[in-house]
Amino acid sequence: MAETLDLMPLPERARRYRELSSRALQDALDSSPGRMRDGYVSLALGWASLAENCEKLMEEQAEAAQVTINPHTDNAGAPPDNDDTAPALPEQAAQSGLPDLSIAALKKPPEPEPDS
Repeated sequence: MAETLDLMPLPERARRYRELSSRALQDALDSSPGRMRDGYVSLALGWASLAENCEKLMEEQAEAAQVTINPHTDNAGAPPDNDDTAPALPEQAAQSGLPDLSIAALKKPPEPEPDS
């Protein structure tokens, strides 16, 4: 069973752990007081703990997915206001002195150097 649960996607795995916890708790309620009941309660707590761990991991993954990898954008995907390293559009390149990295500029053959 452990291998099967490990292969499940996190949301499904958390749901399954909750089901197992609920089933163990029901078995505890159906048992007479004593070691058997205590064992079922312990199992229920263990399954519930695994479910909580999955849910925390899902939250962490969701938060990490909101952070962008591109250093030229903020978390919303828009370029930051003060980023001088972002590629310039042709009109911006002419005004700012940054290289023109547009497709058209990259396809142009290099201009010959002036004779000195």
